[in-house]
Amino acid sequence: MIANPVGQKSLMKNIDILGPETVNDNFYPMNVHSPKLLTRTPNLVINGLMGQPFLLDDGAYQSMLVRLLRDDPENPQIRKYFRLVAEGIPFVRIYELVRPDK
Repeated sequence: MIANPVGQKSLMKNIDILGPETVNDNFYPMNVHSPKLLTRTPNLVINGLMGQPFLLDDGAYQSMLVRLLRDDPENPQIRKYFRLVAEGIPFVRIYELVRPDK
């Protein structure tokens, strides 16, 4: 649950905390059906070093840009098209585009 500056509380579907060497991914499936779910931006991604929160709708959360930063580079859906060249999580990851196997 998160609260805004005036104290209104909302539930999140996903909360990801990007740390210096890892991503702490938390999925809360029961919140999806709650009337307290933050409907337009139910996904929270936090830069753990800077404390910067980013509220994302489902489209942005599932975008390749966000997935390349938060997902495991060895995920088959990512590894098929991208090779991690430099790791700088939570600020940056540099990938090389690769041709998928035919």
